[in-house]
Amino acid sequence: MIKEHSDCDEVPFWFDPLCPWAWITSRWLLEVEQVRPVRADWRIMSLAYLNLVQREGKGLSEDYRDLMTKAGDLVRVCAAAAEHGGRGVLGPMYTAIGTRLHNQRRRNDPTVITEALAEVGLPGSLAAAATSTEFDQLIRGRCAS
Repeated sequence: MIKEHSDCDEVPFWFDPLCPWAWITSRWLLEVEQVRPVRADWRIMSLAYLNLVQREGKGLSEDYRDLMTKAGDLVRVCAAAAEHGGRGVLGPMYTAIGTRLHNQRRRNDPTVITEALAEVGLPGSLAAAATSTEFDQLIRGRCAS
């Protein structure tokens, strides 16, 4: 049974769609929402930016560097989704991407992004943000604060 709350405390939840630890914690937070007067306030952050730019990639293996590149693509698409559909789309978008990446283990499937966009009712054209730098400044600003 879903418990309705008129006055909920917002819990800022910073996520990178590729991070399995954020995914596990986010699913726990959704369960907590059902029994406590809290609501997730979904916010994107970029492990790629934090690891590759701020830390200059120091101490990272080549495999992890490659993984961070993919992480940046997903964060860019989430930023584009929020720009197009408002911040309220971040939770559903994260769930759509995360379910495919973490539950279905489709990390190397190029259709994950377009399927996730379609699931939340956003245009597939937003997938182009994955390889664009259009949202990088916005993402950097969120990671730096």
